[in-house]
Amino acid sequence: MIVLSAIPGVALAGAAGLHFGLDEPQLAGATLLAGALLWLTLGLFFLGSNIQPRTRTRPAALDFGNQGRGPR
Repeated sequence: MIVLSAIPGVALAGAAGLHFGLDEPQLAGATLLAGALLWLTLGLFFLGSNIQPRTRTRPAALDFGNQGRGPR
């Protein structure tokens, strides 16, 4: 989780260095976009990793609906 909170700061610092230090505004924008996508991807990963799967006591607990087959 510490990595997740550090990504926006690192991306912002890198983009500021590219924009003001090297005078590359397009590369700075690409850096911000890549940082945002990385932050979103890792955030969804960490959110999904905390969800426990449901326990199913029997195979018939799966219900896929009628699926157009009609009554049995």
